[in-house]
Amino acid sequence: MQGIGITHRGMEAIAGAEVQRIVQCTVIPADGFIEFSAADKTEIVKTAYLGQSFRRVLVKLISGTVKDLETLSAEIGAVDITPWCIAPQTFAVECERNGEHPFSSQDLAMEVGKLLEQQGPVVNLKNPEVRFFLFLQDTQYVFGVDTAGDLSKRHWRIFSQSPLKPTVASGMLKFAQYENGQVLLDPFCRDGAIGIAAFCMATGRSPHVYAKAQFPDVHPEWDKQEQPLKGKIICSAPQFGEVKGAEKNAKIAGIKGIEFRRVENEWLDLKFAPGSVDRVVSLFPQPGARHPPKVLERLYRETLKLLAEILKKNGRICTISNPVLEAAAQTAGFQLKDVHEVWQGKLMLRIVVFTKNN
Repeated sequence: MQGIGITHRGMEAIAGAEVQRIVQCTVIPADGFIEFSAADKTEIVKTAYLGQSFRRVLVKLISGTVKDLETLSAEIGAVDITPWCIAPQTFAVECERNGEHPFSSQDLAMEVGKLLEQQGPVVNLKNPEVRFFLFLQDTQYVFGVDTAGDLSKRHWRIFSQSPLKPTVASGMLKFAQYENGQVLLDPFCRDGAIGIAAFCMATGRSPHVYAKAQFPDVHPEWDKQEQPLKGKIICSAPQFGEVKGAEKNAKIAGIKGIEFRRVENEWLDLKFAPGSVDRVVSLFPQPGARHPPKVLERLYRETLKLLAEILKKNGRICTISNPVLEAAAQTAGFQLKDVHEVWQGKLMLRIVVFTKNN
């Protein structure tokens, strides 16, 4: 049996390493997704439940090259779905396309659904018993049984707002080479997604502990693999409301152990000892109407200067970058170590890792 892990483009290697940690399997990377071997459906569901970098996890039924609407829908519609869905069960087909195609996602999903319906099951878009997912990335497609729906959503994401998806936050932590036992600081914590992802990554906790209803047959022993947090995870922000919102989200997630602090940017060197922080992973404020370039330049320069003092010699900063931020980092004594282009929907994020000039 083969599984499919759909991730963000640019995070395929992270997703591959994650699935190998969970089920120890062979991984084949592709553009925007990975294919992996599994003993059975249970291992595929386990990957979906414990993974942090996946947007969807499927049981693979077919894959191939994208063709015209009629040929492609006929090819997928001929797949035998009776091992997964038989009459009088209901099903739905959802489609996601990335790239240019001479048809819409809705038209393709509708045509495939009509053909699959000829095998006996009935289409029910509102409350289907079985969900199938069709993913197109440019000239390639993969179709399979959707094990748990949209995994980039988090049930705890209630308070505060952030444009950063938790799945991308987990990727940023991996790019920063964050590990259990380190001191991690997020000085612009927003909704707490980075801190919560770090806790799950360090301890082996599933990010879906309180969302088990969306997963079929979660085994109790999967939750028993959680390990103690050895280092520190600190989420701070200048705004009190932002810190409280992140703290409430962590409480909803059932996570204890993250430190939440209201810290003004100019107080960082007073709140943290010199050389005490291993990793800084954060979504710095980005250019926009609320943050003109001159204001951001000053904020970046002052914040990075203080981060250089509290960061260890081998410390790293990972964030979503822009030209103003990179110039400020160079002025503050950082060098650009790595650049990763990660796609969040149709938006390309330039994720960078800075190290200190020792």
